Amino acid sequence: QDKCLEGKTKDGRKFFAYGGDFNEPFVEELRPPFMTNNGVVLPDLTWKPVAYDLKQAYCPLIIERPDRYFARRNSIPEEKFSLYRLNCLEGDEKAENLDCVAVIREDGNIIAKDPVKLPLLAVGGRADFDYVLPLEKKPGKEYTVTFSLLQKNDTFYAPRGSEVGMYQFLLERAPGFVAVKKTHLSKLDVAESSESFTITLAAERKSGETINVAISKKSGLITELKKNGGMYINSGFKPTLKRPLTGIDCRPDWGWYKDYEKVRNMESSVVSFRLLKGVLSACIDFVFVMGDKNSVPVNGKLAYVFGEDGIISGNYQIYIDKALEAVPRVGLELELPGEFDELSYYGYGPMENYPDRMLSAVLGIYNSTVSSEHFPFVPPSENGGHEGTRWLTFKSKNGRAISLKSQGGFHFDAHHNTPDDYIIAAHDHELIRREGIWVHIDAIHGPIGSEMGWSNMLSKESALGGGSYHLAFDLDIE
Repeated sequence: QDKCLEGKTKDGRKFFAYGGDFNEPFVEELRPPFMTNNGVVLPDLTWKPVAYDLKQAYCPLIIERPDRYFARRNSIPEEKFSLYRLNCLEGDEKAENLDCVAVIREDGNIIAKDPVKLPLLAVGGRADFDYVLPLEKKPGKEYTVTFSLLQKNDTFYAPRGSEVGMYQFLLERAPGFVAVKKTHLSKLDVAESSESFTITLAAERKSGETINVAISKKSGLITELKKNGGMYINSGFKPTLKRPLTGIDCRPDWGWYKDYEKVRNMESSVVSFRLLKGVLSACIDFVFVMGDKNSVPVNGKLAYVFGEDGIISGNYQIYIDKALEAVPRVGLELELPGEFDELSYYGYGPMENYPDRMLSAVLGIYNSTVSSEHFPFVPPSENGGHEGTRWLTFKSKNGRAISLKSQGGFHFDAHHNTPDDYIIAAHDHELIRREGIWVHIDAIHGPIGSEMGWSNMLSKESALGGGSYHLAFDLDIE
């Protein structure tokens, strides 16, 4: 449990307070004053996201693919699974008090639930079992099976039906593909001034529907994207390596702070740009560098493609010198109008997850809001990330929507605050909600240090370091 005392703001609002918040004459400086907040639950016992991973780690059964040694020498059918018995729940020596249900998803949607009879095992036991998908896969669809282990009876710690643990497996795709219906343009104009490009798109068979995109020559960023006069993007797509602080870099003398500080405030600047124009298509690409002449080399290319199929695509490539051993993230930042607070995504959830904290993450379709993606860590820290996202959609209450899609997947987060807001704030009530929405889509995201409360000793072998990275995505608005 995080260890705080109740504090009050000048206007009487309660908050979780720690060392230095009480006008005390002495605060020990050897460790950060918030080091008392290294629990798996908040001071009020609210579960932190990592608590869900801890619950999964304590699951008494493990379901895996068959032994890796065997798999290297043989082709393993996808219906083959192995069950291991690590320990037992109270009064449950052979797992007879756990039910198992296979949850089958098609492109993230749950399409079937199927009871599974598991072998009964004593502690330390192992057995293989088969599970055949009770349906035929459709071409072009992505399928997963999740074995959910449920309490068969009521207990003092959990009621019947509570999930003790789960294990998800990505299945092979059926051959073939599904054709996607696309809009065809009747008009694509590119106007150019000394400062910017302005692209106007008009859809075929949709009289009066136009999209206007303004792109700055100086920054390479979209400075506005409108459809029929309504704003969809205030600014984007800004190359960024910055994220809020974590246990890895919580203060200047801590962990990887010095490594992250080398890139944290790097800004991109355009070196050159190029316009390629067809009859109903256009491509504008920008070569950029990050930092200054004294910085370790970071450079790349950002391209926007406007196709005759009506799709706006982005292509982000970046090279980070390998002298940089630890980088927080490699991604793009955009700002949306605040009205797009409702979101849905096909990726790993529902709790936040990161490359080194994926035990409880399940690939599926989830509905949320930007506001609820924020988690009130003490102090404010990196939060709300989701790995392996296939698509992400933001909606407004009046029905407008903006979607980001990538076949390769991306990490995303979305908040009503900037990373700098999180870095500056010492308490959650100091995060003043902004009107806009800041979204990050990352080609790759660094670890957050999940093996201990404040992971200042995380090995550099685990770090996201220099190299070449790429993110391709499609942008769709409704």
